[in-house]
Amino acid sequence: MAKRKSVSIDEQVLGQEPQWGDQATLSDMEFKVKYGNALNWYNYFFDKSKAKAIVTKYLKEYQPDDLAIIDAVRKVPDWAIGSTLTAICKMKMNGLTRNTDSTTAFMERRFTEIVEQASKIVEEKDQEEKPQKRVVSLQERVTDAAREQSNGIEDAIEEFANNGYKSDFDCYKYLKGQQVKGMIAKRMIDFYAGEANELEEALEGKCEQLVEGYSHFSKADLKRFAKFMRMIVDDLTRWSDNQKQNRKPRKVKPKPISKQVEKVKYLKAFDELKLVSIAPENVVGAMVVWVYNTKYRKLGKYVASTREGFAFKGTTLQKFDETQSVQKKLRKPEEVVGRCLTGGKIVLRKLLDEIKTNEQPMTGRFNEDTIILRTADL
Repeated sequence: MAKRKSVSIDEQVLGQEPQWGDQATLSDMEFKVKYGNALNWYNYFFDKSKAKAIVTKYLKEYQPDDLAIIDAVRKVPDWAIGSTLTAICKMKMNGLTRNTDSTTAFMERRFTEIVEQASKIVEEKDQEEKPQKRVVSLQERVTDAAREQSNGIEDAIEEFANNGYKSDFDCYKYLKGQQVKGMIAKRMIDFYAGEANELEEALEGKCEQLVEGYSHFSKADLKRFAKFMRMIVDDLTRWSDNQKQNRKPRKVKPKPISKQVEKVKYLKAFDELKLVSIAPENVVGAMVVWVYNTKYRKLGKYVASTREGFAFKGTTLQKFDETQSVQKKLRKPEEVVGRCLTGGKIVLRKLLDEIKTNEQPMTGRFNEDTIILRTADL
């Protein structure tokens, strides 16, 4: 006596896998009802770990020349395939030949999205290190950490579905409790954004395939499910953005003095007044520096704007106080410059005030006419 095939409780309630031997005899309305019920059946029994194998088998049998799509399906993660696309492929392999325009358009759109996602994965892998030694890339480490941190969210989604699509789960509090890093949370968004978008499209009736795929939900349950998934995506986005804002700014490593002054232009010596410049290295970190422009006979005084003193960027002096840093033209440069070189604090404090020519602001620019006379304290 032949052994009878066992039927699960779920199959006793929902029936066995749909077959399509009668499709030619069905009216348009009868076919639409059967097609929708079939999508419901596959959505209920959907196992994302088998999705890639089903879709790959379909492509090899029905679209063997679309090698780019076949390759892309192999490269993307299981969750990227989706239950609706998997269901349509399985139905076609089970004999479904009667198509609708929306079915064809949906499959083309999903295959295009999968190819785009696979290309991103290839780009990430191309950036990985030396071929001779396998080292886990940063992207892989982030993805692995994201999957691990997603376990709590997956549990919450399952509990939400089992509890009549009701839950007090707060994704933001979960992320805070786990202290999930910003880049990990950003990667986790990819795990849930696709499903959230699908649920919203089904709720809005934008895609016939998705409407039929989720038709086993009541309107209220579908609305709650879409809202719950959108809450997860929004909280992941908010948490990721907040971590970016709270991140301490990276300390800028001070540039070596030799590097700061390597492009500074100045006049090393001016024989007419017997002047010799000090090295520009001595200006970095000083609080006051006196300069003399030999071409225009102008004596200038720079005053630092911070306690760290001056710095150079290219040929320009940085971190000087624009209101206190001034220059004046000299009528008797030999006498005034001599006092500048030899005078003490009191002399230097009054020196520019005693010169009766017009005061002009300093620009910070050093050039081949600039003699760097001396530095001083405030």
